[in-house]
Amino acid sequence: MLRLLLPILVLLSPLSCSQSTAGLTIPAKQMFVLGEDMDAGYSATLTNRGKQAVRLQIVRKSDLEVVKSLMLAPRSTKSVAIARQELVQMINSGEREADLLVVMNKSVKGMRTQPLKGEAAMTAAPVDGYLLPADDPVFELSPNNRFRTELEVGECFLVGEGSRQDYTADVKAKGGPLQLHVLKSVNSNFVRGFGLGSGSTETVSVDEGEVLYLCNDGRTAIRVVVSLSREVPGARVVTPSR
Repeated sequence: MLRLLLPILVLLSPLSCSQSTAGLTIPAKQMFVLGEDMDAGYSATLTNRGKQAVRLQIVRKSDLEVVKSLMLAPRSTKSVAIARQELVQMINSGEREADLLVVMNKSVKGMRTQPLKGEAAMTAAPVDGYLLPADDPVFELSPNNRFRTELEVGECFLVGEGSRQDYTADVKAKGGPLQLHVLKSVNSNFVRGFGLGSGSTETVSVDEGEVLYLCNDGRTAIRVVVSLSREVPGARVVTPSR
């Protein structure tokens, strides 16, 4: 189900006449594809108005290679630039529908929805341009089964670089939203992730060869509490490359 709204920005300023606005409802377990028929680049600002996190993927049209991937948490906004040879996939892998508002700097052609196809819809990519630090890790915290830390805007909490076992983590954010990612430790590839609202607690499984990557993409400092099913080595605050 897709609801498209008529452009509503035309009266804001003389420059807004080329903008277009779409209100999107993406059903559970479906993907919305944007810009499939575009032959020019454009930009888009996406706001998640609902309660379901959505994963955004910028994909190369020629081979469907994922160029960039990021999570759009509930009540958050992201802006992306899409090149002529790219399209956008908005993936709702949750159990409830997602509600987005998309503002584009021009009229965009080529929109459709399609059901997700298992793991094929979860192609790995560096998350929002993040790369795990390439330096030799200096762990700030000793092995433990519970960590508390504060993250300034743009900082991430990296947990489990030294772990050789599977574990589960209960993650709670206080004071603002948190982006929760599980990445492959060898190449930073995205495995799974979602947005976590302030005051919310979620449980995530981390397998051998993976790390937990918790990032503050908000506007204020936040506090993070991580409770683990076992003692896990390797925990530090990092400022990721972009």
